[in-house]
Amino acid sequence: MQRRFFTQATALAMLPLGAHPVQATSGLPAVGAGALRERARQEGRGFVAAQVSAQGVQLTSAGQRSASDAAEPDAGADLFEIGSITKTFTALLLAQAVLRKDFALTDPVESVLGLRLRDSQGQPLQWLDLATHRSGLPRLASNMQPRLAADPYADYGWTQRKAFLETWQPQVPRQARWEYSNLGFGLLGHALGLHAGKPFAALLHERVLQPLGLGDMRVAVPGDGPAGLLPGHDANGQAVPRWTFDTMAGGGALIGSARSLARYAQAALGLIDTPLAPAFELTLRRHADGSGPANPMGLGWILGRLNGRRIANHDGGTYGFSSSLFLDLDQQRASLVLANAFVPVTD
Repeated sequence: MQRRFFTQATALAMLPLGAHPVQATSGLPAVGAGALRERARQEGRGFVAAQVSAQGVQLTSAGQRSASDAAEPDAGADLFEIGSITKTFTALLLAQAVLRKDFALTDPVESVLGLRLRDSQGQPLQWLDLATHRSGLPRLASNMQPRLAADPYADYGWTQRKAFLETWQPQVPRQARWEYSNLGFGLLGHALGLHAGKPFAALLHERVLQPLGLGDMRVAVPGDGPAGLLPGHDANGQAVPRWTFDTMAGGGALIGSARSLARYAQAALGLIDTPLAPAFELTLRRHADGSGPANPMGLGWILGRLNGRRIANHDGGTYGFSSSLFLDLDQQRASLVLANAFVPVTD
């Protein structure tokens, strides 16, 4: 079960050194610093980690920023692509809309898209289906033909996605099976923006990032070169271009620091007061079957149990970055690791 749990939150990718002195905001011990140092020695790139509990946040960094910059990452300021962990933010935006009574989770999505979106039996796909990977939509659209292969989502806009959806032939009824879908979560984010009458990035900033105090988090869009974003590297340590997004942003477009992601975990666990507490509770509740009995789906989050405790997880990966975030819902603890290379971090 644990192995299945650790591998379910698949990375967003289409394919796929000394330790920094601990930057502590509490008196917590630097548990895990040795493991982070050893991983940085093996992989040769930068890593940051955060541990969250009721006592505070512990930040640790190791490795180096790039082949030409031996400085270690700044766990509180340097920005990383967090990949598919973005999906939990998109799901939080959905939960907030539901609690605002903008619509219900069981309402059809097609009403805001201006096109027919049905399953193999002619039933409308629901918001819930997109947020639990049970819509029947594939992982990626078959008509993705990026101009720049190294930045595959940058020019996949609504025109291309609408063309795919209008010709898509669903193979299964909604909720019949779990199939991880970047396409589905990208569509979810776009549909939320359409319903609110504003772009997804602006909506996410207004309703999620700003209320949570996540000042350095932003959606990566073409033409925006955010200061503080570390260079990304492939599994061999070669520098790769950063990823940017058009209408697929809801599936993996966020960048941010370990400090901000740790604050996000604090909010999810109820360790800090935020106006989004009810929305977090809704996302972390079981809503559907997952890939197996051990791992049901919340909204965006993959749920499970570890040593009897309730756990929520999501991982992320782009061509140049990897990420993993775990929440221990019973002990109100969290751990996260970010790397500026496409290397394993979930363990």
